[in-house]
Amino acid sequence: MKVILETVDGSISKSKAKLLPICETVKNGKFPVFKSGPTNARPYINEGEIYELIGDKENAIANYLAATYLFVKHKFYKEAAEYGNRVLRLDPDNAEAKELLDQIP
Repeated sequence: MKVILETVDGSISKSKAKLLPICETVKNGKFPVFKSGPTNARPYINEGEIYELIGDKENAIANYLAATYLFVKHKFYKEAAEYGNRVLRLDPDNAEAKELLDQIP
């Protein structure tokens, strides 16, 4: 699987260039360690974005759902909506994302 991070003119954005070593690590099955905790959604978001970049939709969704769950649990509804909708963009029929989004007042 080839990860395409280039722009139309062939250049690579600085933010995406920083992800190249991480993407290669993920593709080789050696996932980087992210510090997680019971209230920290950031590692799930980071992993979800990396998986999405390398085309692993299933793992991206799993991580975005974990982040969405934490955001709903801790009443960060704007963020919960953002990542719940990101799941639905990847999988429009995802029942778990729909259920989490239904919990947002």
